[in-house]
Amino acid sequence: MKQAGLWMGNSFHAGFICYGIPIGSQQFVDASLMEKAEEVAARADRVRNVLVEESQALWVILRCSLNQQMDYHCSLSYPSDIAGPAAFLDEHLWGVLERVGGFHVPL
Repeated sequence: MKQAGLWMGNSFHAGFICYGIPIGSQQFVDASLMEKAEEVAARADRVRNVLVEESQALWVILRCSLNQQMDYHCSLSYPSDIAGPAAFLDEHLWGVLERVGGFHVPL
């Protein structure tokens, strides 16, 4: 019988995805949420590379699409679980925002 979870290194961490939200051991949840944040960051990079000269289109995609992709996870995950992946994604999307503006935006 197959078990729900994932192997990280030599250890198995139990968990499963329920309606897109990871449920299980802390290691499983952390790895799944970080994977989702990295997926959204990779999409942001692809969009930034395609829309190099189209700042308005890049801003609209950032605001209307990329932001919403992680919002679902932020609303349904425990704040302590989503804090690390959200901080990673915020930093990454901040770089996209600076690209849209064409200048450094101080925090």
